[in-house]
Amino acid sequence: MSKPGVVLASTLACLIASGCADRRQDWLGPDTQSLDNVAARARSLVNGSTYGGHPAVGLLLVGNALCTATLVGRRTVVTAAHCVKNASMEFRAGGTKFAVASYTAHPGYDPNAEEVRDDVAIVRLTSAPSIQPASLSSRAPYVGLQTTLIGYGRTAADADDAGTKRIGFRKASAVTQTEIQYQGSSGSTPNLCYGDSGGPSFATLGGVEVQTGVHSYILSPQGEQTCGLEGRDMRVDTYLSWLKTQANGDVFVDGVGPDTQPPVVKIVTPSAGAVAAGGNVTLRADVTDDIGLDHVDLFIDGQKQRTLQQGPYEFQITNLPLSGAHTLTVMATDRANNTAQDSVTINTAPDQDNEPPKVAIISPRQAEQVAADTEIKALVSDNVGVREVSLLVNGQKTRTLTQPPFNFNVSLPGGAVQLTVEAIDIAGNPGSMSISVSVPEGQAQQPGAPGTPGAPLGPPAQQGLGGTLSGGCNVGGSPAPPSALLLLLPLVLLRRRRR
Repeated sequence: MSKPGVVLASTLACLIASGCADRRQDWLGPDTQSLDNVAARARSLVNGSTYGGHPAVGLLLVGNALCTATLVGRRTVVTAAHCVKNASMEFRAGGTKFAVASYTAHPGYDPNAEEVRDDVAIVRLTSAPSIQPASLSSRAPYVGLQTTLIGYGRTAADADDAGTKRIGFRKASAVTQTEIQYQGSSGSTPNLCYGDSGGPSFATLGGVEVQTGVHSYILSPQGEQTCGLEGRDMRVDTYLSWLKTQANGDVFVDGVGPDTQPPVVKIVTPSAGAVAAGGNVTLRADVTDDIGLDHVDLFIDGQKQRTLQQGPYEFQITNLPLSGAHTLTVMATDRANNTAQDSVTINTAPDQDNEPPKVAIISPRQAEQVAADTEIKALVSDNVGVREVSLLVNGQKTRTLTQPPFNFNVSLPGGAVQLTVEAIDIAGNPGSMSISVSVPEGQAQQPGAPGTPGAPLGPPAQQGLGGTLSGGCNVGGSPAPPSALLLLLPLVLLRRRRR
């Protein structure tokens, strides 16, 4: 549909059969012809043919008008900027209707400008069609490039046949920084017409069929509406970066599908368990993405605090509460809305915390005799906070706890044992207490042996033998030590002989 009464290009040099004439820029659509009156025709497009392929190319209905558009991502459609407006919109492809969630026209497009520029737009669907999307091109087109034109426009300016998909094959006539130009339609050479707006031009580049252009406008003689003289596309490669950004990465490019790879995030400093003196710390993170990052967020204890749009990704954190541990999280979001994060937990302490933690072993007591399997209980306190508490047996660290109660269940060796409970506070100050205990030799319970844990090793006590042996060995009652049992057998034999 032309822009009524506005001449967009007044005196362009031309060479046509009737001589030189003034030409103007006319938009190709939207075409306001009702779809209810459209029937399939043998030919559509200027010198094009009806076509059922390229299912990603569909109709974009804008109110009571139509344009052509192309599915290029899971939910992303590319069309011309002059096709989108604040009206009910619907995309039809593969025999199915898809509702439009939102759209964005290129900010450089101005419908009131004398020349058509930046005539591209992104349309986002509410659901993903089960159709293989077309692929956008990152490579530049060139003069003479064999090109496939597809659209739902008219076969001529005065034809009443928009709404039928058609295809045509031709070569690019000229290429500018932002446009591809198709000149003439003599013989069977196809060209663009009203209703083709937003449709694709395809070409094979790098061995892959890609969309190289978006149908935008035609040049026609001044005062006339004529198709076939010269059609113009917006170059896809010129606008690719903007298209990808607006689609949040949901586009196929050069045969490669949408970005599903999340960013890579690594907190470099601080390290886990580090101490933020005075509640102040600098966080540095390495963040990368295979396509491109959108933003990076800092969370402190689950609450978002700050956002960076570009690197270096460094956050100055001040005045953290001096209340112990805090979790710092860096979350990165790429242009396709893929996210990844890394977290580290640190501690806080006053700037000058030189006071060590206080440690008291409350069980067992100094010099107490204990069983081999026993429990060590300690009380630990600090003016700021305790990071960890460890138990050392004869100087060897056996267990470490980070939360109270600080109770340690251990198996001790026989003999004299030194027990040490050592605490480290948030600032790294150490504190400790040591005691000595004794464990009876051989108190460890043999696997599978009768008795209770801590029962002495050796033969069972002799039963039925009363009296007390010299040396303090009880016969009967309490079990005798192994040395006393060796004297017991001759004594019993002597008594039997006297009987």
